[in-house]
Amino acid sequence: MGYKGRVVTFAIVLIVNSIYIAYYYAKDGYVSTIEFIGLPILLSISLWVGKQYDKVRYYQKILQEKEKKLTQKSAELEEIFDNAEVLLWANDLVNKKIIVSKGIEKLFGYTTEDYIKNYDFWLDIVHPDDRQKVNIYYQKLLSGVPSIHEWRAIRPDGQIIWIQGRGNPIFDNAGKLVKLIGVVHDITKIKEIEKKIRDDSIRYRQLIDFFPEPILIQRDGKIVYVNETAVNLFGANQKNELIGKMVLDVVYPEDKERVIKAVQRALQYPYKHQDVSNTNSTNPKYIEQRIIRLDGNIITLEATGIAIDFEGCDAVLTIGKDISQRKKAEEELLKTMQMLDESEKKYRTLFENASDITVLFDISGNSTPSKFIDVNHMAIQKLGYSLDEFRLMSPLDITPIERINTVPDRMKQIFEKGHVVFEGQWITKNKEIIDFEFNASLITLNDKNVILSIARDITKRKKLEETIKRMAYYDNLTGLPNRFLIKQYTQKSISRSKRQGKAGAVMFVDLDGFKEINDKWGHHAGDQVLKEVANRLQSSIREGDIAGRLSGDEFVIILDDSNNGTSSLVAKRLIQNFSQPIKSGTTEVIVTPSIGISLFPFDSEYVDDLIYKADEAMYIAKKKGKNTYCFYNQQQIE
Repeated sequence: MGYKGRVVTFAIVLIVNSIYIAYYYAKDGYVSTIEFIGLPILLSISLWVGKQYDKVRYYQKILQEKEKKLTQKSAELEEIFDNAEVLLWANDLVNKKIIVSKGIEKLFGYTTEDYIKNYDFWLDIVHPDDRQKVNIYYQKLLSGVPSIHEWRAIRPDGQIIWIQGRGNPIFDNAGKLVKLIGVVHDITKIKEIEKKIRDDSIRYRQLIDFFPEPILIQRDGKIVYVNETAVNLFGANQKNELIGKMVLDVVYPEDKERVIKAVQRALQYPYKHQDVSNTNSTNPKYIEQRIIRLDGNIITLEATGIAIDFEGCDAVLTIGKDISQRKKAEEELLKTMQMLDESEKKYRTLFENASDITVLFDISGNSTPSKFIDVNHMAIQKLGYSLDEFRLMSPLDITPIERINTVPDRMKQIFEKGHVVFEGQWITKNKEIIDFEFNASLITLNDKNVILSIARDITKRKKLEETIKRMAYYDNLTGLPNRFLIKQYTQKSISRSKRQGKAGAVMFVDLDGFKEINDKWGHHAGDQVLKEVANRLQSSIREGDIAGRLSGDEFVIILDDSNNGTSSLVAKRLIQNFSQPIKSGTTEVIVTPSIGISLFPFDSEYVDDLIYKADEAMYIAKKKGKNTYCFYNQQQIE
């Protein structure tokens, strides 16, 4: 509070009084006692009056500042309302008047005047097929119940958009409903993503429904899905007879522990991010397990499990094959081989008529495969070599060079266990590489150890398995890892950073202006843009890093061994790579990335938290003008 009022009133009284005293002193030659006593009293009164003036000015100034701030805040709030991509509305039921924010022009393409002129205008833009349910939603509001609903609206250009509306009733002091207020926003993009997920899910379900091998999905030990092949294999009439049962209830008692370990292994080591065409890649482990059918019969399955995201939760998809007949034939062949002198004719019949490639080969002095001793007709037919050519070769001669280094371990397992099942490849005479499942046993023939190997062509099965894995772990449009695989990779990266004492980064990338491309050029053009975006993301990162697609136009990049400096370099390179237009047919479009970055272990050591914080930082980057990057900062977010 200032002193201006007190100083001025004090000075005026003092000057006036001084003049008054000087005048009477000059006139009378003296000053009376009353005049001397009155001066301090008048000065005190002047100070009090001045203080009141100062108070009035002080509070007036405060009110002016508050009014200024209120005006400024009102302007800011009005600007937010006007520029928000949502519609704020109020329905004055008493005066039959609709009030809407200017967001209506962006959202629906109509002006605020359209609503003011016509009280029922908002109903006219609702899609005809949705008007009945919108009317139900409106009647619910009029009955005094807050409601949320979704419907389609038609813009002036004929474009159909999806809308989500939230409404609340307002009552006066007497409890009478006088107003409805609410907000609506565009959820078209969300609906498109949901449709894509449904379409992908339908394609995925169709694929595994008609998969020739039995497929079972389990979550928390319970069967949640089976395909038709599995229904028949388990002796059921319909899926509901199996869905809901505990997996271990259908597993042979002695095999339960093996199944539990296989499920744990699948969840702990999900399908690796890798080029599925790489012949050296690690494949899921197959195990043999006995299953109890619903009719009580026992069959043997050869099965493998892979971790997948099923309806938003971690689950294990098991692909199996009934090998009961094959096991029986193999056991009979092995038994006959051990009694070869007595059963030469039976052995030759079983050997030649086996449906899979069956071979016998010798073992060299250093315990490596030596020359073929005998092969059946299927081996000659499938691989293209004659019997004489086989007898001049060993299994090593027809094994791809990149797999030769796995042979010593396989031989060691055969000598230790006497029997081993594994996957491998052989090369045909015309240089084609075929995937086989080898069932190799160490047997004694004429007092000499040899190996009997049954090779089953699994090329078709491998291709179908890879298709299922790709749909489970990779985005169907861009080929990038999907959310499930991204989260698995991030968790491994965090664990690795802890062991090595190094940092890493999660980059959340959102495309600026992508919605406009979809709206203007259509979804086909948008899909083409997303494919090129995936290529540019991959070309921007270092070897060993990974880029994935979360949904829509949202992507994530995981950087190993990365701090602020290296993350900034990658982000700048990414922005530079997006500076060139993207071709979509005959159209060229430009999209820019807004990038948010969180660092582990500094910002968090949890996958979901890191992705969330990178997402928050991305929104800060958008507020800064887009086409830039921003690191997560708690104070800045708040």
